[in-house]
Amino acid sequence: MSPLTCYTIFIPNKGTMFKLQLQWQNEGEWIDTVYAPTEYATASVRLKKYQKLWGDTHTYRLLDVTPQEVA
Repeated sequence: MSPLTCYTIFIPNKGTMFKLQLQWQNEGEWIDTVYAPTEYATASVRLKKYQKLWGDTHTYRLLDVTPQEVA
């Protein structure tokens, strides 16, 4: 019997916007990149690209910047 594998699937709501941030040399504050906020599909492609190219030097993350409704 093979071990069970668990996956978490993230499906953002329509209209959700994300921006790519980096942590220079894996320390300090998070800095916005030059890219404007985009939908998840585009932002995640950029994230994977930069993690592959520079992941050993810098840390990258996606930040949800969708305006929140005030109740």
